[in-house]
Amino acid sequence: MERIQVLRGHFLVKEPTVGVETEANGWKIDFVHVESEQTPDAILVTMNSNKVNAIGDRFCHDFRNCLKRLDSYPFNIYPHLPLLIQSEPNSKNFCAGFDLVDLSKAASGGKESLLNWLRRSDDIFETLYMLPRPTVAIINGNAIAGGMVIAMCCDFRVIVQKEDKVIMSLKEIALGLPFPYKALEIIRMTTSGSTLFEATLTGREFNPQECLEYGLVNRVTSGDPIKECMDLINKRFDTKKGHQAYVSIKHALKRGFPYRDELYQDKVTRQVEDLFTSPQVISAMSNALRRNAKI
Repeated sequence: MERIQVLRGHFLVKEPTVGVETEANGWKIDFVHVESEQTPDAILVTMNSNKVNAIGDRFCHDFRNCLKRLDSYPFNIYPHLPLLIQSEPNSKNFCAGFDLVDLSKAASGGKESLLNWLRRSDDIFETLYMLPRPTVAIINGNAIAGGMVIAMCCDFRVIVQKEDKVIMSLKEIALGLPFPYKALEIIRMTTSGSTLFEATLTGREFNPQECLEYGLVNRVTSGDPIKECMDLINKRFDTKKGHQAYVSIKHALKRGFPYRDELYQDKVTRQVEDLFTSPQVISAMSNALRRNAKI
């Protein structure tokens, strides 16, 4: 654990600073080597769709393209490697939630346009939540609303303590906006007790220590978050030998999502879709957009 190298691209050449960079339309995919320069120990994905990683059409496209890259050589020969997800290290935001500009454009195209937009974002959440490998969110900037959902989709979370305050917060209620169905189900599955209600119904901002105290993250670090992630995972299990068991247990734990009751799902989905297309919510989106807010 003393030696951490993040090497751009999909293979290590003689000079550690040289490699072949692999990008997924703005997202970077790197191998992380802990001790051996021959065998990678994790895959690091760096989100960089826009200045604040707001979730819009570009973000969803980058996410899907990133998954396609992970399913191709050389990444597909390491299906057991943990996937670490971060924003650019100097960014103030891990992910700032829904891009209201994109969302408003979708709404202006009519009900079906808006619903298709919401379904695409829901698909992103579900895919990451169910990904068949260990996933760790490196929360190195603010995780707001949908950005917090992205973090909670991961199996483990490490938040970075910075001089600039880093927060996690579900801001939907403050802006008068509902949760998409699958996003709320993920928050329900990953947040317990009074924390669930306080986070969703008040929009409270949680600082790093509060995130740890309330069980929203596994660790807080002011040091190297990649090293912290590798320490978190490697101390608990052998990712290669235990891969099949890990995936089996993970899917068993999450099997109830989102299919626990199709009638319930259909009913709630219709309610959420009707709410999103109501004049009140359209007005709330416009007001938030005028305040230059991202959710």
